[in-house]
Amino acid sequence: HERAGPLAAGPDYVRWVAATGELWVTEPSGSQLEIFTLEGNTPRSIAIIPIENGPESLVIDPMRGRAYTHHWQARTIALDVHTRSVVGDWPNGCAASRGIELEPEHGWILAGCSEGTLSVLDPSDGHVIDALASGGGYDVMGYAPTMRHAFLAGSASGCLSVVGLSMTGKLDFLGRFDAPSAT
Repeated sequence: HERAGPLAAGPDYVRWVAATGELWVTEPSGSQLEIFTLEGNTPRSIAIIPIENGPESLVIDPMRGRAYTHHWQARTIALDVHTRSVVGDWPNGCAASRGIELEPEHGWILAGCSEGTLSVLDPSDGHVIDALASGGGYDVMGYAPTMRHAFLAGSASGCLSVVGLSMTGKLDFLGRFDAPSAT
């Protein structure tokens, strides 16, 4: 394919960073995040950020010029999208970090955990505002800002959990629903 560029390692999450005109790709098998420019519509690798024990998931905060990803265990990393430097490395309340989302109004980072915890992290210093255990076996998560609902799912859990997020950062378990297995 004419738009394809070679990757340094196997990709996982791919995110566009509008502020820099770059494509950021997590490559967990290489313990790195690779950055591409799209000059002339052809991706060209321009930087690699090493992420020991990761990266797991990736979300971009355009309002604050940050990108967030996890180490596989226990920590969330904040990166400045302009300097490509690590500006925070915080405990996230997870034994096994899986899934990340952003609440855009306050910039809160939503850290999903395989063991079933959802944590809300403050973007200024990474402290945990609130955390809630709601099951286990989660792989991915999503966030609907207009509803203020986080959705956690995973093939091991066989369910979808819905958690509400208040305007003060508090979490409330709203329900758990059976979900079909991917097999």
